[in-house]
Amino acid sequence: MKKAKLLLSCLLCMTVLLGALSVSVSAVRPEEARTLKQVYVNEELDGYEIPYVLYLPANYDEAKEYPVLLLLHGAGERGSDNELQLFHAVDELYETRQALMDDCIFLVPQCPLEEQWVDWPWTNGNYSVDEIPESKALSTVIKLLGEVLDTYAADTNRVYIMGISMGGFGTWDALVRHEPIFAAGVPLCGGGDPSKVDILKEIPIWCVHGTVDSAVPFAGTEEMYNTIVAAGGERITFEPMDGMDHNIWDYATTNGALIDWLFAQNLELRYPPAPETEPVTEAVTNPIEPGVETDVLPVEDGSATPLAAAVVIAVLAVGAVVGFVMTRKKK
Repeated sequence: MKKAKLLLSCLLCMTVLLGALSVSVSAVRPEEARTLKQVYVNEELDGYEIPYVLYLPANYDEAKEYPVLLLLHGAGERGSDNELQLFHAVDELYETRQALMDDCIFLVPQCPLEEQWVDWPWTNGNYSVDEIPESKALSTVIKLLGEVLDTYAADTNRVYIMGISMGGFGTWDALVRHEPIFAAGVPLCGGGDPSKVDILKEIPIWCVHGTVDSAVPFAGTEEMYNTIVAAGGERITFEPMDGMDHNIWDYATTNGALIDWLFAQNLELRYPPAPETEPVTEAVTNPIEPGVETDVLPVEDGSATPLAAAVVIAVLAVGAVVGFVMTRKKK
């Protein structure tokens, strides 16, 4: 009897503990008041629909500019319930870097069933962007992202993309096709197009892949990294997870250093603004003596009078005065 009571007490304690843990996980997500769950309709693709969840910053202020993070889920989270895509990575990101996530605009779309972010068998690894057109799902998400950037107080120099498995393919694909949008990307256990190295070598990228991945070939990410580095790319980090299979996203999305690195990236670091230069005053051809350049005297109306013309006017004026004096003397 005592053993039964002891066992029951232990079970109750475990239940309470698990309940507390589940509350703590869900509590880190933004409040419902600042979470939008909607469906985006792409009229250009005959009403193609993408469900999405949009988390706004904790104290959203239109006067500020916030970084934007786009998360592409894996194959197992496809559907239309607008909930399953939150199963991986979302809670982990908030738990690991609550302050950063509370101060960003976080977009999590859901890919429809039987479709992919990249229309390519992920078991085949890397592919050619030139041979595989952009999928309806990814092109629609890019349009959705554009509307988010236009609608909310977004810092367009700090737009990031992260993807898991099928979403890792989508991340590589989006970085190639829409490079000017993204300040950095984090493709996790995916595959891309190594022939687009001239584009990718300029983008800050942090990729992670398990060395014994049984779903998506590890060799794909390894080839992407080696090709970029060989082309002179210095902005890519690769973490090969020795002995790990496909599920490496729990590690990556709880890696504080990775998240800190991601939010530190800025398009201005890649494309610094052109320095301001002093206006240059151009020489003007002398209208009296063609082919002879003279200095320019600015006047209030924005036009310029050649120095030679001013001298001629002065000489004529002196001549008129002298003539007047001589006439008076004769009289």
